[in-house]
Amino acid sequence: MDLLLQLADSEVAAVEALDGGLRLRFSAATVWRAAGAAPATLGHLRGVRLELRTAPGSALPPLADCIGRLAQGRVGRAGQWFGRLPLPVTLEGPLELDLSFAGCGSLRLHATSLHGVVEGEPDFRESLAC
Repeated sequence: MDLLLQLADSEVAAVEALDGGLRLRFSAATVWRAAGAAPATLGHLRGVRLELRTAPGSALPPLADCIGRLAQGRVGRAGQWFGRLPLPVTLEGPLELDLSFAGCGSLRLHATSLHGVVEGEPDFRESLAC
């Protein structure tokens, strides 16, 4: 089963500062699931986590408003921008993260690496949206 995390419309439960970076935890990550030749299916996963490492000495932006639904999200690398990332994923920098929250908050930072995983067994729930 192939999984693609779609940053837009995912729900961020928390953004936590780490020593040398930050961690995003998703309460409901918007995900595309592909299996074989069948068309990809849109749905949600719990337990998705992204960790970003920043350059030594980099200051993190304020994280207080970084919660809730992402209106827009993308990761930049070598001049290309990606709104979807495979899971699991590891990218080495330089990288840019650009997130806009539906509640008007935003998060923009430069990173040296990004690592994304699904914690535990993927519990994919197909979207019932019309």
